[in-house]
Amino acid sequence: MTKPLSVINIFLVVAIAVLFLYGLQTIPGDQQVPVHWNVQGEVDFTLAARWALWIGPLEVAIVVTAFLIAKAKLPAEEFEAGLHLTMASISIALAAGLFVQTVVTLGANGVELDMMQLAALFIGYVMLVIGNYLPKSQANRSAGIRLPWTLNSDANWTRTHQFAGKAFMFAGILSLAIGLLNPGQQITLLAAILCVAAAIVVTVFYSYSAREA
Repeated sequence: MTKPLSVINIFLVVAIAVLFLYGLQTIPGDQQVPVHWNVQGEVDFTLAARWALWIGPLEVAIVVTAFLIAKAKLPAEEFEAGLHLTMASISIALAAGLFVQTVVTLGANGVELDMMQLAALFIGYVMLVIGNYLPKSQANRSAGIRLPWTLNSDANWTRTHQFAGKAFMFAGILSLAIGLLNPGQQITLLAAILCVAAAIVVTVFYSYSAREA
């Protein structure tokens, strides 16, 4: 059985912990730090550092709790079948925690951040992670591309997830390229989101066309 704390997940947890401890030592507890941005990339919500610094650790706690609950509640066979995608979800959630912890720490230290660019880069990372894990998943009803025809046919499930893996990886690469090129604020984020939407749409159409008559 694959364990939730893979090498990459251990790295993410340690990185969050290091930033958390660094922030406690260097950032005044009452200092207001940015924690949310609007679609123009402007800060629209702040929190005192004493609260903001706990966002990453809290996310780690939520991820571990959710994993343990899923393991306890789902039938063992069902849980194992969707474990690869569960692992992807854990990696993504922990990376989101590290992303927020990094942004909070840098923002509190006066570093100017282009949140639309960072969001596009994060979207690219998410799509690459999902794309890597999708082809490894087995047919199940708890995680994956759960369409009527994928759930009713193991062959369709396999073909759909193999295709989706490639489509999502390609969308991830495009999103990363867009983030690096950074054509500008809303355009950058919108283009990355369109890459995701396109990957989802072509996957659904492919899956439907591959269904059994």
